[in-house]
Amino acid sequence: GLVDGRGESKVKTPSDDPMLAEAKRLWLGPNRLSAPMCWEMAAETARERGWRVWSYARVADHLRRATAPAERIERRQGKKACVDLALPYLERDYSTLASNEVWVTYHHVCDVWIELPGEHLNVHTGEVKRRFCRPWLSIYMDARSRKIVGWLIRAEAPNTDAILLALRMAILEHGVPVNVLQDHGDDFCSYALLGQTKRQRRIHVEYDTQQLQGTYNTLGIKVHLATPYSPQSKSCLERFFGTLESRFGKLWDSYCGNKPENKPEGLQQRLDAGKAPSLEEFAELFAQWVE
Repeated sequence: GLVDGRGESKVKTPSDDPMLAEAKRLWLGPNRLSAPMCWEMAAETARERGWRVWSYARVADHLRRATAPAERIERRQGKKACVDLALPYLERDYSTLASNEVWVTYHHVCDVWIELPGEHLNVHTGEVKRRFCRPWLSIYMDARSRKIVGWLIRAEAPNTDAILLALRMAILEHGVPVNVLQDHGDDFCSYALLGQTKRQRRIHVEYDTQQLQGTYNTLGIKVHLATPYSPQSKSCLERFFGTLESRFGKLWDSYCGNKPENKPEGLQQRLDAGKAPSLEEFAELFAQWVE
């Protein structure tokens, strides 16, 4: 009797109404039908079978109340979307770690255009153009202190060599870590790093761990692979990349944004005017900013 009933309809919606059940079945399908479409199809079925036809407002309200967000996302968008958008995930308590206990590594393409040496000749038109690209950053971060312990910036796409050079910088300055958390990519799961190829790991080839010759095994570093396609598993690095672009990348005249819709106006004019830095200049200022 104390429940506020203002705004509620006097006509109660039965929980086992067949038209509402049909609308819910359509709504939770993988085709992601809209609520109006579900109402139209359910109403047509109701007329054919002699069920009561409810209004669209009543059906839409039922769909909103009768399905939990996690169930709706999983049924309409899939299990991965449910995990990413609806389900809680375990957060790591980095305060319990010691420095150099866990390093996290990943790649990031910077949202800044740099100018490459030389020019590009279009063999069809004979036009000579300047060459630009977005540099790639390979990085190691200490999970406890969030300190950038090693990094490498290059104009080419990252590979195992870039990872090894960044790791070399980190170890020379800060010593050998106990654990490394890394991605599942081919460059991270290479023979040079793990002592076996990604294919050998996939088919579970048995090895004596003392015989593996990978860099991590030689240095006594334990490797942990992050959850595939899950930014939450490398949350500290994902936050750093956001900070990098907002506090360093946006200061450049050649900043291009992370998506086409975020591209600043007049970017091409600034590139034509020579506002893009060289790779060496970009890397030098990045080093100063990190320090």
